[in-house]
Amino acid sequence: MQIQVTRIENSIVTCEILSGDGGVIDIARQWFTDDISIGDQIEVDLEKKMDRKES
Repeated sequence: MQIQVTRIENSIVTCEILSGDGGVIDIARQWFTDDISIGDQIEVDLEKKMDRKES
């Protein structure tokens, strides 16, 4: 997934999703390097896991 940094505020980095369905995602600042800046484009690999409820 390709994302672009649109805002950096305190401990949250807001990114626009450039590939796929689009949208916006907020990511904790701790996951980025110290030199991250608005406009940076990053390739990320995210995995969505579904919770299973046992019967």
